[in-house]
Amino acid sequence: MNILSAHSANNTSLYGPEVSWQVTEKTIDFEFSVRSSCGFHSCDSFGFDYSKNWGLWDFDVVEIFIKRSGEHYLELQCSPLGQTVALLIEKPREKHVIPKTLPVNFTSNIDTEWKTKISIPLDFIPGDGASIFGGCFACLGENPREYYSLNPNPEKSADFHRPELFLKFGEIK
Repeated sequence: MNILSAHSANNTSLYGPEVSWQVTEKTIDFEFSVRSSCGFHSCDSFGFDYSKNWGLWDFDVVEIFIKRSGEHYLELQCSPLGQTVALLIEKPREKHVIPKTLPVNFTSNIDTEWKTKISIPLDFIPGDGASIFGGCFACLGENPREYYSLNPNPEKSADFHRPELFLKFGEIK
């Protein structure tokens, strides 16, 4: 199991996101833990249809961008309320499609912290080859907005759509 703490650009947040992941025979499983002393910025007007939640990222979400080889990658988001978004990115910030089906399992709950688990079937990850690459992110807060990344981009503003900065999550066995 791999465990990393996400890094904030300004390190002033009251949040403390952490993520762990594990590659199994059929899935890659992620678990996010987010702490906040001031609650979570969410919106209950979003539903539970991943294809209709455009703009969910303007509220608190954890995100996974994941791929194998090639340019295409899958973007998955989950809010503290369990609302989700799924996009297949064909060209960052230029072209995407909404997957027709989403065989990904999401669970999200808030107790003393917000925990989200995301289980992705290995055969649903775009590309081929045995290596899995991606990034884990968190967009948190309302004002100021905080952006966290396992591998931050070098620019001053957050840009998660940088596949060249993706980390290697593991190998398909």
